[in-house]
Amino acid sequence: MTDYAEETGVDLDRTFVIGPSAAQAEGGGEPHTAAPVLGYLRAMDGVRRDDYDQLLFVSVGAGPSAACAVYRPEGW
Repeated sequence: MTDYAEETGVDLDRTFVIGPSAAQAEGGGEPHTAAPVLGYLRAMDGVRRDDYDQLLFVSVGAGPSAACAVYRPEGW
């Protein structure tokens, strides 16, 4: 994630990071592919928009694979 941020000029101090976490799921289950959606919904409910310019989605797959994507919600 840090390499991606440096390569693309993402200011991590002004970016809310949404990553995989079993704690994101209701009831503590493992959300797998729904993790980014759950993270986004929670961010929209709880993130202070004055504190962040954008969201950074971080996802991981089997083996040494990962993906990052920056999203700037309309109206932020």
